[in-house]
Amino acid sequence: MNTETQQSTETVPGAERSSGGPGRRRDEATRQKILQVAFDTLRTDGLRGFTIEGVALRSGAGKTTIYRWWPSKAALAVDAFLDRFPAEIQCRGTGSVIGDLREHMRALADNLAGDNGRVLGAILSGGRDDPETLQLYRERILMPWRERGRRLLQRGIEAGEIRADLAVDAALDALFMPLVVRLSIKVGKCDSEWVDSLCDTVVRGIRPGH
Repeated sequence: MNTETQQSTETVPGAERSSGGPGRRRDEATRQKILQVAFDTLRTDGLRGFTIEGVALRSGAGKTTIYRWWPSKAALAVDAFLDRFPAEIQCRGTGSVIGDLREHMRALADNLAGDNGRVLGAILSGGRDDPETLQLYRERILMPWRERGRRLLQRGIEAGEIRADLAVDAALDALFMPLVVRLSIKVGKCDSEWVDSLCDTVVRGIRPGH
């Protein structure tokens, strides 16, 4: 197996950035202002205190302008998170799939530290009472994370590092759902030490011979 250090990335869908003439630049400046205010509002007030009217007032943008880009507060909330979350998560190649999986989970947790984690926690906790927000979270945030994890697990199965009879969806639940729970109900930090213990627990069950 190649043991050279490589860079792997996870692309997470986010809002496209405009380019072009002065009109487009003004539109992009307005759009970025709205997203920044939306992010800050979610961070301080949570999803329940988050409204299109409030974002319009704080950003100086008209409600019609906001609704032209986002059809609902759920769409704006998810875009506000994705706009701040790295489009590509850099992971150090380790030469083994299990090592890469651990690095991926560490990098994900690192990028959810601080304000990013607080905003995603607000989306998750508020989403319990808002089906549209929860659905957009699943489609635009959780599923891309799980897809990256699925590709890693499949690589591990093909390389013989992971048991061939693995229930992949169950393994993905074991990796990602504890992270979601910690963010949504704030039962503890999602730091590197906790991520390592989570990965150690899951890896013991997915290696061949278990």
